[in-house]
Amino acid sequence: MSGLFGTMQVSKLGMLAQQSALNTTSHNMSNVNTPGYSRQHVILSASRPITLAGPGQIGTGVNVVAITRTRDTFLDYQIRRESSNLADSIAKEKYLSEIEGIFNEPSDTAISKLLSEYYDAWQTLSLNPEKSEARQVVVQTAKQLTDLLNHTHKQLEDTKGNLETEKKQSVEDINNLLDQINELNKEIKKVTFAGNNPNDLLDSRDLLLDELSTKFGIDVTSENLNGIKLNANGIDINLIQNADKDPKYHLKFDEASGSYQFVQVDDKGKEITTDEDGNPIKPTDFNPSSGTIGGLLKLDEKIQSNIDKLNNLAKTIALSTNAIHSDGGGNRNFFTDGTDADKIGSDNSGMNITAGNITINEDLLKNPMLLNVSSASNSGGTDGKRALVIAQLRDIKFIIDDETKGVKEKTTLEEFKKNNGYDKGITSEGIVTFENNKDGASVEGYYKGIINTLGIEAQAAKRDVANKQILLGSFIEKRESTSGVSIDEETINLVQFNHAYQANAKMISTVDELLDVVINGLKR
Repeated sequence: MSGLFGTMQVSKLGMLAQQSALNTTSHNMSNVNTPGYSRQHVILSASRPITLAGPGQIGTGVNVVAITRTRDTFLDYQIRRESSNLADSIAKEKYLSEIEGIFNEPSDTAISKLLSEYYDAWQTLSLNPEKSEARQVVVQTAKQLTDLLNHTHKQLEDTKGNLETEKKQSVEDINNLLDQINELNKEIKKVTFAGNNPNDLLDSRDLLLDELSTKFGIDVTSENLNGIKLNANGIDINLIQNADKDPKYHLKFDEASGSYQFVQVDDKGKEITTDEDGNPIKPTDFNPSSGTIGGLLKLDEKIQSNIDKLNNLAKTIALSTNAIHSDGGGNRNFFTDGTDADKIGSDNSGMNITAGNITINEDLLKNPMLLNVSSASNSGGTDGKRALVIAQLRDIKFIIDDETKGVKEKTTLEEFKKNNGYDKGITSEGIVTFENNKDGASVEGYYKGIINTLGIEAQAAKRDVANKQILLGSFIEKRESTSGVSIDEETINLVQFNHAYQANAKMISTVDELLDVVINGLKR
């Protein structure tokens, strides 16, 4: 179409195009604070021109090609990767800080302080073996130490229980996210198939994918009709349904193995164990290396390691003291596991002692005068030499963590003696004690090693979190500069599109006047 009516049509298309741009600008400004929103913009293209004989082509105006969102998929990849790494570190830092708080070192009420006071009490008793007050101090100081070991052990076990609970709860959150992403993916494909750009739906899906990436590492690739393929790191199954026939997956925590699995489920979330032909559908084991659940899996081993080391400490204190105290005719263990059978100083005693059950022989609690403190084979002796040998245990290095000769869960008093050179350290008073092993560790040194390692790991975890937060923050800032809405920029666009709209409206008004001249002027 040419002539004045053609010019009016061109201006009409221009007004419609600028109206679309104004609507998009308004939408951007309305969502300036909406989480996950990507700035949208209108893509304009000159409409197909008319070819005339002679002068060439005449333009026919402008068309709105599409309304698209501004998004950098590579930045999305970087943000999701670092979000997963950060979540892993946050989980680690959280529990390591909690364990640090449980040990509460250094303080006047911590294990190291009571351990020092325990050996000091035996030292004092060696100088005053006849005094019941000195004996009472030994027994009560030891009782405070065992009570604290019991309490610390329980807190570590409670922390481990909390970890297990968190691992189970994370499954529900993840499956909820997977369901939401699946539903959005179906809707996005329908809208795209109809020939439209589902920008806001795409933003909503990306926001959920960002959240999912904090749970475990993910890989996202594009499929046709704006669909996606979603893989968990290390697992070659698509967690998203792009067609009705595609399987639907949920995450499951297997308590028996303490690991995660992906299983196929029906629309109601119930696990499918066989296919249509009756063949078993095996779950896919999943051991993520990053994300919150990746961090939780690694922490399970870390917490158990601290429990095991605390058990080793308690058992070393108990067996080393019992070896000296029950010898020389004493025949009574100082420390027990709380059972009557463990009171007697037999070679098989002490095998069940842990930090959780270590306690003082109740006979000694009732009557501290039964303490075996003398070099004589008589628990009532008063020369104090045996008490001195027990006090000197604090300086003897024992084999504690060695894989073959170290303290184990069922190590007996006989095995402990054998592995630590008992009978090779006879004193001048004829009291048998342990050989000092240069490759071993003293009780106090071993405990300090536990605390030092924990402190180093906790500080490293805090630094790791801080560094990863900075890195992730820089990526988020870059994405905001690309996809985020700038009020200043949108205001400039608003003025620009408004002027263009008014110009096109003015053009229509002018053409209307020209048409009036042509039509009405001819009548005159």
